[in-house]
Amino acid sequence: MSAVAGRIQDVNPQLDPVAAPSVGRPLWVQVEAGLHVANTGAGFVGTVTATPYGYEAMDGVGARRGTFVSLTDAKTALEEVAGGVAVPTAIAAAPAL
Repeated sequence: MSAVAGRIQDVNPQLDPVAAPSVGRPLWVQVEAGLHVANTGAGFVGTVTATPYGYEAMDGVGARRGTFVSLTDAKTALEEVAGGVAVPTAIAAAPAL
């Protein structure tokens, strides 16, 4: 095990540092207060940002999907848009032609 993987295991012994999210079910991570991002093994699902008006959902290609009353509703909306398979990261990050 590498030194980095060992440190990760020390912080959270149940976390497998080499495990990738499954293709179908998004892995949601709070990257900072009020900002949640999701990926699957297939790519980027989107972000949910807390605002004074609710939770704003942006999909994997940057399209605004709405503002929701709850974090759960915003995440669910993005998961439904992704249809279980996220937009591949390479396409989402490709420059416009």
